[in-house]
Amino acid sequence: MNHICYRNDNNEIIMNYSNFKQIARVEIYDIIIEHIVSTIKECLSNITLIKVHIYMNSFTLTEFEKHLQFITKICKILTITFPDKLETCLIYNPPFFISKIYNILFTFIDKKTQQKIKLVAASPTSASAPTNTVSTPTNTVSTPTYMSMSSF
Repeated sequence: MNHICYRNDNNEIIMNYSNFKQIARVEIYDIIIEHIVSTIKECLSNITLIKVHIYMNSFTLTEFEKHLQFITKICKILTITFPDKLETCLIYNPPFFISKIYNILFTFIDKKTQQKIKLVAASPTSASAPTNTVSTPTNTVSTPTYMSMSSF
């Protein structure tokens, strides 16, 4: 599960959709969620607020529809389990349709948390997910461009 979600050397959470889609199916959603929650708890044992980096390479509208049950469940669980623990959430290479499904996605996320989520437009090479799966420094974007949901 560490290839889906792990804590890097900077104590930040790294999530990689490309790896998630390789194994994700309804039967193991709960196992994946347990791993993500456990990873966040481990991170929060050392700090008070977390930074999350989500790499969305290869995320499509079809994949969104396929995993909507997972997305809604993880949003609800994280909101309940970790209220006010998010410093920022950077979403790299968000697909174009995010603006179209904005209202669906954000019904599961409170307004305060919504303000902490930043979409990062980057070239595929500068915001590709880290390749190592355990304790690697975050692959940072050299000059990220932050976008609001309305800029899509």
